[in-house]
Amino acid sequence: MEISNTNMAPLTGSSGKMSAAEEEKLRRACADFEALLNKQMLDSMRDTSLEPDGIFAKSHAEKMFQSLMDQELAEKIATGDGTGFGDMLFEQLMKNQRPTGDLS
Repeated sequence: MEISNTNMAPLTGSSGKMSAAEEEKLRRACADFEALLNKQMLDSMRDTSLEPDGIFAKSHAEKMFQSLMDQELAEKIATGDGTGFGDMLFEQLMKNQRPTGDLS
């Protein structure tokens, strides 16, 4: 899927190129977004589990621990090789920052 650059303010400064700090900030934002999607996926998977609500029901503290553990796992997945979604998003956003005369 191609995202067009119309109606998008460029992320670059007046020089037309992103600084290394801006690139790193964008890469981190893409990884954070991937972590958010991973967390949503893990939450959905937890909601569909068939754990009994009877005598072995989870306490509030155990549910909170599970949520924090899932958050950490989602971040680790995003910062490692992950699903690749963050990298694809970063590449697409960088591609949209090239000057319009650049066809490479």
